[in-house]
Amino acid sequence: MTKKQELLNKHPYKVWEGSNGKWYTYLPDEMKGGVLKKRSSKKDIEDIIIIYWDEAINSPTIKNIFYEWNDYRLELNKISKSSHTRLEQVFKRHYSEFGKRRIKDQMGHSDITTSEKYYHRNRKTLEKKSEIINSIPEFTLA
Repeated sequence: MTKKQELLNKHPYKVWEGSNGKWYTYLPDEMKGGVLKKRSSKKDIEDIIIIYWDEAINSPTIKNIFYEWNDYRLELNKISKSSHTRLEQVFKRHYSEFGKRRIKDQMGHSDITTSEKYYHRNRKTLEKKSEIINSIPEFTLA
């Protein structure tokens, strides 16, 4: 099976031809559930499906990487359930916008610090935020 066919098989939504001759499908979206896409030919609609799934697999979002990393550490018993939950809360509170970015996007130190909003109420919050930022790159390279 070719790579294109594998990516098309991953697509959970159906592809259909409308009464106007256009081809339609939905692409997954975290906020809306699915976004309707319309193209003039079946090949064009298959191309956007392939591009979407290729990017989703080869360049996941930082949020996806974080949850995978956090779950992995819990499975290995490196952290307790309460630490797992606390790290998720810290991520949601401080990195929700930053987490939407793809891992292969060009990012620098300034992107991370501006997304942090750089306010720290106490040392413990700073330590948890630092743990997240410092550990995710190690996990993605492993």
